[in-house]
Amino acid sequence: MILSDGSPDAEGLPTTTDDDGVLWRQHPDGNHDWWDAELRVWVRW
Repeated sequence: MILSDGSPDAEGLPTTTDDDGVLWRQHPDGNHDWWDAELRVWVRW
């Protein structure tokens, strides 16, 4: 889930960063995940 540059791999899904600096990605079915920078994993919302 981590790219060679240390950034999260969104696996080709569209991403956005909210006003609090949280990175989100959206799945084709409309579900969202947010990036837990501490655990370095995507968390289903």
